[in-house]
Amino acid sequence: MTEKYFDKDLEMQEREKDAALASRTVKGGVWVFALKAVQRGLGLVRTIILARILSPSDFGLMGIAVLAINTLETFSKTGFEQALIRKKEDPGEYLDTAWTVQLVRALALFLLLFLGAPLVAFFFDAPRATSIIRVLAFIELFTGLKNIGVVYFQKDLRFNKSFFMESTGLGANIFVSILLAFVLRDVRALIYGSLAGAAATCIMSYALHPYRPAVKFSGKQFRELFYFGKWLFGSSIIIFLITQGDDAFVGRFLGITALGLYQMAYHLSNAPATEVSHVVSRVLFPVYSKMQNDIKRMAKAYKDVLFAVSVIVLPLATGLFLAAGDFTRLFLGQKWMPMVPAMKVLCFFGLSRALGSTVSPLFYGLGRPKIETQFSAVQLLILVIIIYPLASWKGIVGISWAVLLSHLCITGVYLLKASRLLDVGPGEIFSVLKPVFLPLGMFVASVAAGLYFFSGYAGFLLTVFLASALYMVVLKRTDDLAASRLGRIAAASGFSKKGPV
Repeated sequence: MTEKYFDKDLEMQEREKDAALASRTVKGGVWVFALKAVQRGLGLVRTIILARILSPSDFGLMGIAVLAINTLETFSKTGFEQALIRKKEDPGEYLDTAWTVQLVRALALFLLLFLGAPLVAFFFDAPRATSIIRVLAFIELFTGLKNIGVVYFQKDLRFNKSFFMESTGLGANIFVSILLAFVLRDVRALIYGSLAGAAATCIMSYALHPYRPAVKFSGKQFRELFYFGKWLFGSSIIIFLITQGDDAFVGRFLGITALGLYQMAYHLSNAPATEVSHVVSRVLFPVYSKMQNDIKRMAKAYKDVLFAVSVIVLPLATGLFLAAGDFTRLFLGQKWMPMVPAMKVLCFFGLSRALGSTVSPLFYGLGRPKIETQFSAVQLLILVIIIYPLASWKGIVGISWAVLLSHLCITGVYLLKASRLLDVGPGEIFSVLKPVFLPLGMFVASVAAGLYFFSGYAGFLLTVFLASALYMVVLKRTDDLAASRLGRIAAASGFSKKGPV
């Protein structure tokens, strides 16, 4: 009898633990999603204003500088923050070593960028890029000085603090960029805006967390952190080559104006995927790390996540595809219209990318980052094989097709691998997407009709609003499984009166 009550007590404790973790997870997700929504909303306003004032070549020059910075950052990535997050115990004693390595890395990157800027400018045949890269190199110093204590925001799912820190940096970036765009009317507005954002983020990291790092190094701690980080390092290099290699190809062979057009098309078409992927990876990696010994809990959580991602991204990707031309003409101007065909292709790359991003946190949470590295290497190989012939055929549109096809080859394999890791059938994983298809069809039809019958800014915004409202109503009313999942997510986030379930 005592054993029965003991078992019930354990079962109740497990249910309470699940409820508490679910609540923290979704609340964390709400904060991260709020952050990305604010960032994307303000960033879109910034992009529209700057695109009206500046030229594609200005954005292309900035793209070259950012590409140079991202290249060095990727090839020197330590993965220490992810290693600290995955530790079950308090990683406090490791923070100084991690911060010291972060600072030394930042100083090295600053020097490399400052001295190597002329070589980058020569490679892309863009002399003006030299001074741009040298000024932006100061961002590395602000990044290196950032308080390592903010790693607890993600580890403990306290994303409200991250919201305020990153929003401050974004606000500074947008304010300075737009102000200087009207005054300078050239690429310098983008440069000084980025510097202001990095400085503000660094300052806020110390204002929001009490930890004060010191220069201290332990070889033993370094080796322990590096052991996990080495696979993340390898994966990040491959992912960088996949996501930034196309930019380098465009800039080198098609010129800075084509690069500006391509990057704008990529940025706008992948906005939903980028934000969803960011939310998923930031929230779920620490959550799956806590669940790593309970596969059933992970499977249940993963299916809810895949459903939530598909609910958001499927209509956004298809809506952007249908409205790409109208949006570009109305909000960016006629000079950006050559990017529309590439933007339409990249909308579906964004969809594939968002669905694939649901699997990566599983690999890291289970302590198997090697899997993503291997799959990403295959994707990179496919991209390298097909990018040149497709670019020769259709320019930036052909490159967009190369990016899409190489990713589609891997996304299905990713989802199959997830089903094996979670010990569920592939059909069970893919069935999660079924409830979205009917409301998605209604959404597509309403967007197409709205764009046909309405015109101008007001018509465009009215179409988006009505189609989105119809989509959500049909989604909730036509499928019990969809309604139950939406209810479970709302309850966990505290938006339901019933509380966590």
